Amino acid sequence: MTTDKVLWQRFKEGSEAALSEIYHREVDHLYAYGLKFTGDKQMVLDAVQDLFVALMRSRHKLGATDNIRFYLLRALRRRLASEVKRGGRYTSLEKLQEFSVRPVEEGLIHEEGEQEKRNLLSQGLASLSQAQREALHYRYFSELSYDEIAQIMEMKQATVRQLVSRGIQALKRFWNGLE
Repeated sequence: MTTDKVLWQRFKEGSEAALSEIYHREVDHLYAYGLKFTGDKQMVLDAVQDLFVALMRSRHKLGATDNIRFYLLRALRRRLASEVKRGGRYTSLEKLQEFSVRPVEEGLIHEEGEQEKRNLLSQGLASLSQAQREALHYRYFSELSYDEIAQIMEMKQATVRQLVSRGIQALKRFWNGLE
């Protein structure tokens, strides 16, 4: 697999194969992330497509990156935030949907227990602040570093660490309260 730095450079130089690889590797992550802002699937698809069109048009002006996913998540977040400020179709960044947990394959014997766990996790996540949910998403679902999260959320790294830590503590308290 090509490193992000090399792949990004090839993309900037006009490689259609590099663009295709980036798109196919990242589109599902971007789509899932966009759905955290709105339930309108078509709107998210449009925003992701618009992002890639904008990247293609300005590829020669783009800076270097060694983490393409981070770069794209940050760009998509700005695009969605801009839509909200314009009074667009998005309801609110404050109303992030509950994180979904990947569905377990049909027919598993423990499906009912797993569904209950997913429901409880969703309830626990819903009890967190929007910033805590967002920070936890970046850290554990997108696997970004604290520094990258701080840049995306436009906060200090210490603040992000505190959000993640307090979010985990709140989830533990929620979970322990159920026992």
